[in-house]
Amino acid sequence: EQVPDQVSKQVPEQVPEQVPEQVPEQVPEQVSEQVSEQVSEHWSDEGSDVVLSSGRMQQIPESHLDLVNRPLGCVITTITPSGLPQSTGMWFLHENGSIRFSLLEKRKKYRNLRANPACTFFLMSPESMSDTIEVRGRASFEADPDKAFVQRVRNQYGFPTPPKDGPEDNRWIVTIEPERINTTGRR
Repeated sequence: EQVPDQVSKQVPEQVPEQVPEQVPEQVPEQVSEQVSEQVSEHWSDEGSDVVLSSGRMQQIPESHLDLVNRPLGCVITTITPSGLPQSTGMWFLHENGSIRFSLLEKRKKYRNLRANPACTFFLMSPESMSDTIEVRGRASFEADPDKAFVQRVRNQYGFPTPPKDGPEDNRWIVTIEPERINTTGRR
């Protein structure tokens, strides 16, 4: 993508010559072991509980199940070919411990996920901005030729009519395989 001339002229031409000191590459062994033990379970990051993947699918905490089971709009963020994030408000279902949503094959978000399956689901309670859940993971795809899944999503959001897809529109069920789950609030 091209940067407009007005923006590029705002960028300073000189970079400061002073560079801050480098952080030491090695951490003392004792501290390193303590950090490893703490990170393997949970770690606090500005109030968030971060559940790190250890080779198995992470589970949405019980404290946030009621939030993900409600018909609320979420934000799904993918990575564009240029490396920038692209976020879209979406409807979703929480099924079998996973976040799932429907995409048309012709959509940008679908193409982004096919090129790079890394994505993020984000949901904030409409009652309290301090109650949030973020699910980071990788997308997997399953065809939805009869559009049964998208109809279940629409039903949850109070729309019993079928989507207005054309006869040539292919739908896909996208499932986020959680690798990290961050939560705030709901205690």
